[in-house]
Amino acid sequence: MDEWNITPHFEDRVRQSFGVPEIRTEFVNQLNSDLEKYAHNKTKKASAFPKLSPVWTIVFSLLILLTVSTLVIGPQRVFAAVRGLFGYIPGVGIVDQSAPIRILAEPVSVTRAGITVSVNQAVLTDTETRIGFGISGVPLSAYPHGEKVAGCSDREYLLLPDGTRINPNAPIPTNAKQATFVLPCISNTLPGSVPTNWQIPLRFIPAPPDLVILPVIDVTAPMNPIDDNTVAGSDLQVTETTTLAQAELHVNQIIETEDGYILMGSLRPNIPEGSWLQITGVPTLHDATGKKISYSMPDNVQPIDTGSSGQGGSDWALQIKGAGVKFPLTIGFSGVVISPIDTQASASTTIDVGMNPQPEQVWELNQEIPLAGTTIRLLSVSAFSDGYSFAIETGPTLSSVSVEIEGYPALGGGGGGQPGGGKYSTSLVFAELPKGRLTLLISNPMKVSPTESWQTEWQPQVIRDFPANPQVSNSQICLTDENLSLLQSLPNGLTGKMLLTELNPDQQIVLQNFDGSQRQLLVSGGARGALSADGLQLAYFSAEGLVIQNLASAERLVLAGRQGYGLHWSPDGNQLAYVTNLEFFGIAVTDNLGGNIRQISTLGYESIAGWSTDGMQLYFAVPSATNDGFMLKVSDMTSGQVHDLFLLKDSSRKAPYPTISADGNWIAYRAGDNSSLYLMRMDGSQGHKVIELASSGYAISGIAWGPDENLLGVSLITPEVPNGKIVLLQPDGCEAYVLPALQGILDGMAIP
Repeated sequence: MDEWNITPHFEDRVRQSFGVPEIRTEFVNQLNSDLEKYAHNKTKKASAFPKLSPVWTIVFSLLILLTVSTLVIGPQRVFAAVRGLFGYIPGVGIVDQSAPIRILAEPVSVTRAGITVSVNQAVLTDTETRIGFGISGVPLSAYPHGEKVAGCSDREYLLLPDGTRINPNAPIPTNAKQATFVLPCISNTLPGSVPTNWQIPLRFIPAPPDLVILPVIDVTAPMNPIDDNTVAGSDLQVTETTTLAQAELHVNQIIETEDGYILMGSLRPNIPEGSWLQITGVPTLHDATGKKISYSMPDNVQPIDTGSSGQGGSDWALQIKGAGVKFPLTIGFSGVVISPIDTQASASTTIDVGMNPQPEQVWELNQEIPLAGTTIRLLSVSAFSDGYSFAIETGPTLSSVSVEIEGYPALGGGGGGQPGGGKYSTSLVFAELPKGRLTLLISNPMKVSPTESWQTEWQPQVIRDFPANPQVSNSQICLTDENLSLLQSLPNGLTGKMLLTELNPDQQIVLQNFDGSQRQLLVSGGARGALSADGLQLAYFSAEGLVIQNLASAERLVLAGRQGYGLHWSPDGNQLAYVTNLEFFGIAVTDNLGGNIRQISTLGYESIAGWSTDGMQLYFAVPSATNDGFMLKVSDMTSGQVHDLFLLKDSSRKAPYPTISADGNWIAYRAGDNSSLYLMRMDGSQGHKVIELASSGYAISGIAWGPDENLLGVSLITPEVPNGKIVLLQPDGCEAYVLPALQGILDGMAIP
């Protein structure tokens, strides 16, 4: 499978880059005070320094640096200036730039037995090395599947020209211009399943002058309000923090990117010992007009540790685009405080599970149990292979309770529930499953506070003018955060059917008209079916195997033992392609009678995109070793040969849902943020977004084309419709409509 590794982030403070002990806060504060006091005094005659040990020579040199910096730029900005030794390299992260930086001369890849290992990036400083590498083409069969054997755990390392072996994150001596990246084996693969001892030669060069390194800027409240005399380009930013009883929210550092900002901050609890702050929901960002601002969580930025993680606090990083944002920006978090009520409170009840409890067996109890002045309700107990799960109704004031079985020490367990949601589930795992009449001990009730909100405001010192979108023309984007809620219902005249997987209350496959009429329940308990091009055949997997159902006659053909996902009908309805890891690992193609089955690929995690219009080629995508998207491949059904076509750039790392239009001209796929949608010509050109929903809480769950490139259906998970809002759009004219009577995951579309 695809793997992307960047060696651990080293967001060291300045003192760590010098290798000296931590300077006490009291000393720094006193130093700063003294510098302010004497900054305007005349310079006195310097006296000779006593001889110092090497460590303290370094410490004193650092203090001289602080002193000189303070006199030049002012005491309020000295630490921001020192912090400026660190910079942000897009795609890499935060690095120490106090010494020369080297980079990888060019990406290097090695392919063996269909598996590619690629070193895509390397950044070298005096204090660390960051290696970014990717792996693709590893079949699922190479990994443990229930076997009682561990996969490979040997870690990668670097081999220097003189034979020295070092960790891949360790600094490389400046005189070493080359190194060999050694991967002893691919992580978690079984012995003998794939090639081992990968060795990739690397060459390092000085970072070119045009290497983009963006400063990491400390956010500091100014002593005086900003006026027209403020120096343009100053690293001082404006922040205003709202402090409530339970927590403080701060913006601590920012990075100015090409199209916006990366904000790094902290949420610091201010709660009694023994209590816990639990963040609920997702962060919210609004500009000065109240407009909701989209953001992402940059995966290559490790928020700087501020010591806020105790008692549920956190450090965070959010990235925004600056186009159209009216400052100041308001950042908001919400959460609850969970606290113990009475550490001595306890209660007990009994349950008889018999002498032969079975996995998935459920005992419905609905027992009321008094505890710590309130009443909880034990709803049910469920068994699994080596333990039990307990469903408890806690009520609105309790968050959780602890459960034990008297006389049976548990090996472990877990629990979860929405604080204040009224229900909680906890489980226990045992060396041997308890049987018979059991006494349950319930204790440690935890109360939950009403939901609190915390906000802070931030705005840049100099507000930049951002282009509307430097990468994508607005005329090509049909659906955005702003117009999604304004979509009109589908007008009369356009008729068709949608194949949906409904999620609530149970999974089931339905076929329904665009307007919600003539709803047919096709499969109860089933999910993710496939509809033939003529709309007359349904294929889906069940416990029986692969089921092919004639929708006109209701006849069912069951191909026993066939299991998998990603079903796709050929255009003529005579063949079915799917991904399996049961019959073998990879893509299987079977005729619609099940009499002939072919193996097309060997991985087991491919994403099938569709067929060519003549049914002679099958398209699928797999993760690329370069980590910048999925690679679209094509298999010739006559020769069996497989070829790479082009990269689905910025495709989702989880599941891109690639889908080729029925006329074979376009491919649609889910973007890296999982909520935007790209279209690309089948020659790899004209890639552009047609949906851009960057706000949190949105995700594309299904994509289906109509009979040509003029109609595209999408199911969207939204905060308002978590089961899936169905949207139809015409990419060419950018018309978009919502189908309010339908909800679910979109699996197919048929137009009469």
